[in-house]
Amino acid sequence: MNIDVSQIVAAKLAQLDEDGTIKRKIEETLEKTILSAITSELESYSFRSNIQEQLKASVSTIAADCGLSAYNGYIAEKCKTIVQNLFTTDISERVEKALNDIMFTKHENIKLSDIFKRYREWVLEDTDESDKYERETFTHALEVKEEGAWTRYVCKFADHTLSSHIYGKEDPDIEIRFSTWNGDNRKTSSISMLFLNGHYMKDSFKVGRLTDFEAFILNLYYNETQIILDDEDVDEDPYFDIDI
Repeated sequence: MNIDVSQIVAAKLAQLDEDGTIKRKIEETLEKTILSAITSELESYSFRSNIQEQLKASVSTIAADCGLSAYNGYIAEKCKTIVQNLFTTDISERVEKALNDIMFTKHENIKLSDIFKRYREWVLEDTDESDKYERETFTHALEVKEEGAWTRYVCKFADHTLSSHIYGKEDPDIEIRFSTWNGDNRKTSSISMLFLNGHYMKDSFKVGRLTDFEAFILNLYYNETQIILDDEDVDEDPYFDIDI
């Protein structure tokens, strides 16, 4: 029996080309490559230095004369202008949206239960149906620990169940930590620590390719938004909506 491998390969390539699979894969790869390059450039020293110098020259002249609200608005507009001047229109619009989502949109009266609800809504919408059946569950967990005079809250999120092995546990996609002093009757706190894919976000500014949920969490973190820690109302349901 003779099998013509080259003929099989050629037929398969023709099929993939006809149904658009190859075109989609090329577009996806190009998008990932371009966005990765943009993210790298945005995180570079030269880019940050350029923004700092332009802001320094413009902001100081109006800081003393503007109210806080007007001042924040000016900063937002200035950042948009700088980004638009440094990049093409399409790219600058993406970066401008990221800046707006992360820095300039204000959230108030956010509860811990709201964060869990928002993640669940995002992961159910963003995950392909085939992946839901394969994974069955995702990570949607809250740990509350008493440590001396402090209460620690650790929230872990991932679009799959985290694995553990002899070398340690797998990092979640997103990990958020809060701390409250037990002598204070208030159950509110800003995010004390934030990890994205295992990377500690202190002293970092990320405006690359973000999910809607990541942009929301970064906004809360960078703006030091006070979160109502209603842990008793948190829903940790980790199951995708599928019929098993």
